[in-house]
Amino acid sequence: MKCFSSDIFATQAAKIVGVNRNTTHDWFNCFRKEILKFQEKENGSFQDGIELDELYLGGPRKKLHANDRRKR
Repeated sequence: MKCFSSDIFATQAAKIVGVNRNTTHDWFNCFRKEILKFQEKENGSFQDGIELDELYLGGPRKKLHANDRRKR
C-alpha cells in the first residue's frame, strides 16, 4: 500500500516487496477499482461522460544527416 500511495511503478514495488511483478500489478488494479467504487459512491458515477484533452507526444525532429532524412 505504501508503494502504491508513493506512485512507485508495480515493477519497482515488486522488487522492493519481493514478490512477482504480476502480483503487484494485480494488487494495484484492485486498489484502483476500490478507489473508483469509493469515488462513485461519494460523488456519483460518470454517466454524463468524460471530457479528455488531446496529448501529442513527440516533438520536432532532431537534426539528421541529409542521408538519414525522409522525404515528405
